[in-house]
Amino acid sequence: MKSVRIRRINLQQKQININDEFISSLVEEGQPVILENTENLDMTENWTVERLCEKMKDCNLSIHKGGNLTLDFRTKNFEYANKYPAADILREVASGKVRYLRSTGARRKDLPDFEKDYPTLSSDLNLFKPERTHSQILRISPKDLEIWLHYDTLDNFLTQTVGEKEVLLFNPKDAANLYLDGDKSECIGLISNLKENLDRFPKLFQTTAFREVLKPGDVLFIPVSLYKS
Repeated sequence: MKSVRIRRINLQQKQININDEFISSLVEEGQPVILENTENLDMTENWTVERLCEKMKDCNLSIHKGGNLTLDFRTKNFEYANKYPAADILREVASGKVRYLRSTGARRKDLPDFEKDYPTLSSDLNLFKPERTHSQILRISPKDLEIWLHYDTLDNFLTQTVGEKEVLLFNPKDAANLYLDGDKSECIGLISNLKENLDRFPKLFQTTAFREVLKPGDVLFIPVSLYKS
């Protein structure tokens, strides 16, 4: 498997403003890009565990709960836990327990909206919001958690706020070599257990992966249909 770096754009150096015209150019290009110096972080340096517990003290969340840092949607090596107190997941994540939040809407029929659902958090950020936005999702996970390889049917912006996150992306042209079962892959742990996957799934040698580590303040543009983990 060949690995390539994801192109980075320093918005301040290039004097680029994030607006719908700029976003349209990214969509048209159809390649992953990391935007640096987006000025989307404000007060997140104060996001200690206890500070976040205070900010989210009234929140009960639906989470993934398991014992393996490599989550597999196909085998469901995790369980869903509803009405989970935010303080509990925050403290458990900090201690390394396998807890993963992918936020849902305030009500079952609602789409996730980070700004409206978590106003005490969103007020600390200066997030840009494209004119056409489907949803805004809050994610919380422990160090080294890895989710299954999958794709979305919409373009995505992933904003890294606290800690670092390694990402792995594949072009849809590599689909035939990703051992897909529906829209999920049989390859699990491609970041943490790459050698084992290459031994078991030799077609992976024919793929090209975009691989990069996101730092706080980085915003990753993920074009529609790219496979990601």
